[in-house]
Amino acid sequence: MLLFTSLSGRTGFGENPEAPEPQYTVYGDGDSSAGSTSGRDWQNDDLMLQQYQLPVAGKVVSILPWIRTGTGLLRACAYADDAGEPGDLLGFAEFNVGSAPDDFLEVELDPSDYFDVAEDQLVWLGVQADGNKGSRTAQDPAALARRIEDVVYESGLPDPAPAMSAYSANRPVRVKIWTNPP
Repeated sequence: MLLFTSLSGRTGFGENPEAPEPQYTVYGDGDSSAGSTSGRDWQNDDLMLQQYQLPVAGKVVSILPWIRTGTGLLRACAYADDAGEPGDLLGFAEFNVGSAPDDFLEVELDPSDYFDVAEDQLVWLGVQADGNKGSRTAQDPAALARRIEDVVYESGLPDPAPAMSAYSANRPVRVKIWTNPP
């Protein structure tokens, strides 16, 4: 969409007839509003990642973790798959949670940090939090595998991911993919 100023001095929006309307696919864990809240936190100073197989190709523009309670900083992140384990850091965005929505919280990447994905590509999505952020158990988990490692928030995200331990309690996270970028 283009911003223009008319000769009368009024400002309005005009359409670029050659640019298609952006199309997005949001993929990951299902609605978690009825999921368990027992012991399902994005834990302080833990890097928690879950593996997903993406159904479409495009550019990742945001990551959406479920945040039930808690405030403060978090990083939503994505790592490449390296033979079934988290590998290189693909992208991340930091967000200051002022009010927990008890829903998926969209954490947008900077447009310069969008990254390409292919159909059926495996990626690891997750969160690193500066303090516990309550979450839930996904009703219909799409995660294929889960990994956790203590990584002090102030030290930033490691690249590539360190050796990580498995965990069993999934926490809902989704990814938003722009499917028709120019």
